[in-house]
Amino acid sequence: MKMRSRIKTFFLVLWALRGLLVMILTPIILCPLLLIGSVEARCAFVLLLVCIYWMFEVMPLSITSVIPIFMFPALGVMNAADTASAYLRDPVLFIFGVFVIAVAIEKWNLHERLALTCILVVGTSLSTILFGFMLTSFVISMWMMNTGTTAMLLPIAQAMVDEIEKHKSQAKDTKNTLLAEDEGKETGKPGDQVDKDSKCVESDTGDGITINVEEVCVGRSKGDTATGHSIRKAFQLGIAYSATMGGVCTLVGTLQVILMEEFLDRRYGPEAMSFTAWVAMAIPNQVLIVLFGWIWLNWLFIGFRIRDVFDWCKRPKKCHREEKKAYKLKVYLRAKLKSLGPMKWGEGATLAVFIILILLWFFADPKLFPGWLSLDKNGYVSITASSVAAVVALFIIPADPKKAFMDFKKDPTKKLDWERVLDRQTMQTKFPWMVQFLIMGCMLALGIACQKSGLSVVIAAKLGTLSHLDPPLMVFLITLIVSCMCEGLGNPSVVMVMLPILSELAERMHLNPLYFIVPMVLAASYAFMLPVSSGPNIIVFACGNLRVHDMMKAGFVMNLFCLAIVNLSTHTLGVLIFDVHNYPDWAPSLNASSSTP
Repeated sequence: MKMRSRIKTFFLVLWALRGLLVMILTPIILCPLLLIGSVEARCAFVLLLVCIYWMFEVMPLSITSVIPIFMFPALGVMNAADTASAYLRDPVLFIFGVFVIAVAIEKWNLHERLALTCILVVGTSLSTILFGFMLTSFVISMWMMNTGTTAMLLPIAQAMVDEIEKHKSQAKDTKNTLLAEDEGKETGKPGDQVDKDSKCVESDTGDGITINVEEVCVGRSKGDTATGHSIRKAFQLGIAYSATMGGVCTLVGTLQVILMEEFLDRRYGPEAMSFTAWVAMAIPNQVLIVLFGWIWLNWLFIGFRIRDVFDWCKRPKKCHREEKKAYKLKVYLRAKLKSLGPMKWGEGATLAVFIILILLWFFADPKLFPGWLSLDKNGYVSITASSVAAVVALFIIPADPKKAFMDFKKDPTKKLDWERVLDRQTMQTKFPWMVQFLIMGCMLALGIACQKSGLSVVIAAKLGTLSHLDPPLMVFLITLIVSCMCEGLGNPSVVMVMLPILSELAERMHLNPLYFIVPMVLAASYAFMLPVSSGPNIIVFACGNLRVHDMMKAGFVMNLFCLAIVNLSTHTLGVLIFDVHNYPDWAPSLNASSSTP
């Protein structure tokens, strides 16, 4: 017993000191790379060191992110000026504008108003409410970071499930009472009645609203056995999956897509990828995946029946008209939306700036016709300029122009200092400065170093032995390997390493680089099985309702379906949008590519 206790204590101490042990042992284990002496090996040393430190969080992520600033120059991988400049490149400022817009949306509660409005549009059954949350998460995460979207919607979903459980309990008690009344037993509740023609049990709630107490708020049949615990699992995973899918739909939704756009722009020029082309490629994939995820989570946790999707497919018409406007959940949502009050000027101004910015992104270079970027013949302007211009506008537009005018009219000699839509205090408290400039800058620096040092060329040459395989099989293997890697590693880290390797490999095989890069970036988001696979997964797992077994069971099927969809779309939509079967003009010529050291 003493021996067992000592062994247990030993391992508990090791676990407690795991951060310190990883911090010390990792450089020692990686030392052979430094002994090789080549630039590529030294670059690999820094790359692996940073990735392992990120994985185990041995120190704050932002502090780990500054390691390349001193290690690359010290090891002769890249000079200090080039390394430091990577931390403030064009894509960093581009995502800076996106983050600031998200801060303004959060300050004015615009995201909550949009979420509640979207959910209210759908029906009142449990399946359609779940779909409403997934649709809302999907749309909002296109423009906000998926972790923020998940954190914003989870409390609303939690309150909804609490309402469902409360009304299910009330419905059971009321139904038993009404059945007793129908048998001739007096209950003393004149507000309740049984409509025998329509077989619909109704009850007056006391506030002038009639509800169907047999299927209160959840739209489920008598055979359904979903508990509140399983309903919570479905809503949490649905929100997380949809946020992950939505983030991939635009070039501003998630870090791995931003890294891809920056890499393609730096290596091949702006003609390699446009905002419109990426949206046209990504959205059909993600819509199919979200729909499948909705059906799968319904079947797994709730009990899916296609008739439950539409209220009118399973309810008599006589009841449907009353129930459609009477469900207590809709009353709850309307009350929550009403509590936000009418849209304020600042909220409307933020929405207007947001919509204008989206339009500028879409029509910058739509490929189908000349965009507004073509007006600049010198090529000085990029979509980053539009993002930063939107930030400046938010700091100029008054939050309440009427109040500002009245203050000026009251005392014209007083300094005009009106409240802006966005202010310095909000930025200081809510803007993720560390994530913005250090972590993303570190990823860009590592990617540039892999390319400049020749590490990506060396790895691509080793992988060249696979060139005898059919290209579709290679695409499948790439997506499968990347998806598995992202289950345990961070998606941006994997994408950052794979981008230069796959571009070199495609050029050596004289294939369109997008043929490998686009499915790889999409597959990097298809990691649903573990809590550490993505930010949304971490957030929903932290709620305490999900077990690892639940996430693996739901995520495994999602992973398989996603891989099938991305491989199918690469050879259909990819051909139409990116012409992936032909070597593009913007890529290096065959001779130049093959002569690369």
